[in-house]
Formats: sequence, C-alpha cells, structure tokens
Amino acid sequence: KMFPMLDDVLDLHTQLFSQLLERKKESTSQQEGGFVIRKIGDLLVSQFSGSSAERMKKVYGKFCSRHNEAVNFYKELHTKDKRFQAFIK
Repeated sequence: KMFPMLDDVLDLHTQLFSQLLERKKESTSQQEGGFVIRKIGDLLVSQFSGSSAERMKKVYGKFCSRHNEAVNFYKELHTKDKRFQAFIK
C-alpha cells in the first residue's frame, strides 16, 4: 500500500542503470575519482520516448495516483505500530 507499483518502478530504473553501467565499462576516459561517460543522450531519449515513455507514464501514473492512500497508510502505521515507529526513527 505504501509503495504501489514498486516492482515496476524498480524495473524501469534498473534497466536504465544497467545501460549506464555498460557505458561506464565502455568509457576509456578515467579521471580522478571516477569515470567520464561522454555519451548518454541516446539512452535518455530511449528511456523517455516511445514504448518506454508510455510504460513510464502508466507505472508512475498509478504510483502517484495512490499517493494519498500511501500517506494515510503510513500515518496509520506510525500511530499504531511501535515496531514501525522504531524502524522509522
């Protein structure tokens, strides 16, 4: 109830993260403290257009539409469940 569509949200971002990690491996330019990935535009365009964009809108639409329900559930748990209170603290 608190994080609806979480598996789908994670899947969306795991795919993008995997692609970014692959670009990092391909990068030959290493600077102090990290790598420079010179080309990610194509990955971003792919992530935010076409069928990927439609899937993202669907997933986040459901996720965000249940925000009030999630907040109310959180408040209820925080009020009634001592273990949850301790976990949050």
